[in-house]
Amino acid sequence: MKKLIYSLLGLSLLASCEDDKPKPPDTVTPGANKVWILNEGNFQAGNSTLGVYDVDSNTYSSDVFATINNRQLGDVLQSATQVENEVYLVVNNSGKIEVVNKDNFESTGTITGFKSPRFALKVSPTEVLVSDLFSDSLAVVNPVSKTIERHINISSTSEEMVMTNGKVFITNTYTSHITVLDLATDSVSTVATTFNPTAIGVDKNGKVWVLCGGDPFNSINGALEVIDGTTEMVTKTIVLSAGSYTNKMVFNANSDSLYFLTGDVYKISIDATSEPTAPFITSNNNSFYGMGYRAESKEVWLGDAKDFNQKGQVLIYSRKGNFKKSFGSGINPNGFWIE
Repeated sequence: MKKLIYSLLGLSLLASCEDDKPKPPDTVTPGANKVWILNEGNFQAGNSTLGVYDVDSNTYSSDVFATINNRQLGDVLQSATQVENEVYLVVNNSGKIEVVNKDNFESTGTITGFKSPRFALKVSPTEVLVSDLFSDSLAVVNPVSKTIERHINISSTSEEMVMTNGKVFITNTYTSHITVLDLATDSVSTVATTFNPTAIGVDKNGKVWVLCGGDPFNSINGALEVIDGTTEMVTKTIVLSAGSYTNKMVFNANSDSLYFLTGDVYKISIDATSEPTAPFITSNNNSFYGMGYRAESKEVWLGDAKDFNQKGQVLIYSRKGNFKKSFGSGINPNGFWIE
């Protein structure tokens, strides 16, 4: 009965926000207050798109990279990372990174030579690390020459990365550990975790949070693992009620609470010792696939992949979990870049 009430309430809210649908833009305009929507497209279809939502004018531009640069972005847009005044658009199945000016979306270069790149992380003025799904090494990119200068072997595939205390903490999906890279020496160590560590972030105290999906097909629950960034020791494990293959995580503006996606969206304080008792946002009939946090407006942004074939939708929620508005996106909106 409670789920039915949530569903009816969600339909009512969607209907009441019909007038909030973004107006179609005439042109793609540079400027501030833009949210980049990463539409990964369909695997091997080469139909990924960069969408841009203008918060001030309530307009959505559906294929900005192609519009500005007169060519398609590529096959599976995985992630976006700012490096100085540029944004690295990691295009996974195309094995490349498209680099664009963050203010006008114009291409400033293409970096190639990857097997299956996933995420980029700037670690110094001259080095950007790139994780790779089908390699046991991290690529080290020079952001000036936009070339791969070397590789660092970590003996594992790699996904999301964060840097703290001169170390990079790297998730290794479908394993039971994460990798830690000491930037001063390039030495590598591992920290044992619950199975399938996927998402990662750093709280206001420098603690590293890792969202582990577990294995729902083999009844292995997921967990949040909290790791001391200095000692590399697990200081807290919060067991979740089930496992999930959709695992995303973002911190709020103060990095004292985090939102994590495992089907539904949950909110948890960094001081908590047990999982939340109820979802912060219930998915209902949505297929939540991407998640972001807009600090300026204290909003949670969610990408709904629907059936993973048709165009998706972006839904925006307030800091209290109340639905605010939605608009159509490209196929499989898997994330956001919010300056």
